[in-house]
Amino acid sequence: MRRLPQGTASVRIRSDAGSVVRLALSSVVDEQFFDGIADGRMSALPDGVRGTFGSRPIRILLYVKGFPTTETGGPVVVVYNLVKEWLRTGAAEVTLIVQTDSGEEEVREALGQPSDLTVIRLGYSPSAEDVRALRRVLRAFRDADVVQFNEFPIRLMGYVILAKARGIPAIYSSHGLATEEAPTFLGPDYPLQLASRGGQVEVRAPRFLASLFVRVFRWVAPHWTAVVANSRTHMARAVEAENFNPSRMRLIPNGVEVCAPEPPTPTAYKDPPRLLFVGKLERVRGPDLFLSALEILDSEGMRFDVGIAGAGSLEAELRIAADRLKRQKVTFCGSVGQEAVRRLYQGADIVVVPSRYEAFGMVVLEAMAAGRPLVATSVGGIPEIVTAPRNAILVAPEAVSIAAGIRRLASDPDLGRRMAVANREDVAAFSWSHIAPRYLDLFRELVPATKADD
Repeated sequence: MRRLPQGTASVRIRSDAGSVVRLALSSVVDEQFFDGIADGRMSALPDGVRGTFGSRPIRILLYVKGFPTTETGGPVVVVYNLVKEWLRTGAAEVTLIVQTDSGEEEVREALGQPSDLTVIRLGYSPSAEDVRALRRVLRAFRDADVVQFNEFPIRLMGYVILAKARGIPAIYSSHGLATEEAPTFLGPDYPLQLASRGGQVEVRAPRFLASLFVRVFRWVAPHWTAVVANSRTHMARAVEAENFNPSRMRLIPNGVEVCAPEPPTPTAYKDPPRLLFVGKLERVRGPDLFLSALEILDSEGMRFDVGIAGAGSLEAELRIAADRLKRQKVTFCGSVGQEAVRRLYQGADIVVVPSRYEAFGMVVLEAMAAGRPLVATSVGGIPEIVTAPRNAILVAPEAVSIAAGIRRLASDPDLGRRMAVANREDVAAFSWSHIAPRYLDLFRELVPATKADD
């Protein structure tokens, strides 16, 4: 299973930038945006702003790096569900330009073989396939009303230039702080994969590549027609760190697949209680904090059955830390697909999200949809999704605080049961049937009215 990092280096910011950003953003996004979710007032745009588009479906050209189940990761899951929902409602015709090791028919089959879907497959790694697909890509740009880039197309920068040259609205979805993550995902732990006749060749990225990426990213950033951020906190940080134009920011939270019928609510914890971590094994996601918290609980005599789902550069270090624990059973599950992750959620008693930063917090939503209680750090967009103690125990991103949260929830099964029930109730507002139309509202707002009846 391929790991999909959100590739991306630290940028020095003027100390007074935060107040400037908040002032500029206040004209774009309602400060009470997330407060209105439970009342059905959630919107990608300020109240009263809605575009119209004539009688035909809007034509969306969507670039994405990776596709389930060959590749995994939050941005991949978001696109998969957005496209599925747009096509289900018949509101859009979608051309998907996707870098993947899956075949075009596999992608179409995963989305139900809809007639309004065109798939243009590029190899996950650079290859001659990029050139062979060029004619189809040019045709897709000719026909599109709007182009959405789900990740920054560093390998395919020509697509951004082409969209601007043709006057097509170009939207970028910001899933994380790309410029801060570049040194990790363009560093020695993530070699570049290049296609060759004999398969794939791994090449260590030159040291200057991360800084070059940051320069290009920040040069392009203010020129997007719109940038979608998935939380208020992330929106403010992204504008400060990544040079986006505040007036072009739009706020649309991520969604989650809300399954029916609902899974049963656990009446008691297992013995020992089962804890679950899901995410990249990188510092930003805090798996090292989780293991340090377990070390504290281990010294107190508490026992847990622990699952760690994900892969990354910290795995060897984490395995060493897990081996030091005397009373804990720790299982490293590796990078797993969505169906396997759902089964892990169903088998867990408590989901732990120990992140140092989260633009949004997809794992939080997935745990809520599975009806599981949570211990989560109060960072990034997480407090915009959940409230404590209704949905989660919120703690600081420190091992002692995380240990305290786990101790409290593990010692109070009734609190866990109430939390599980509340999470199933509250997650309905984040169903893709509510979230996907917000993107269409944004697209219709940006497309010139003269194109509506082309």
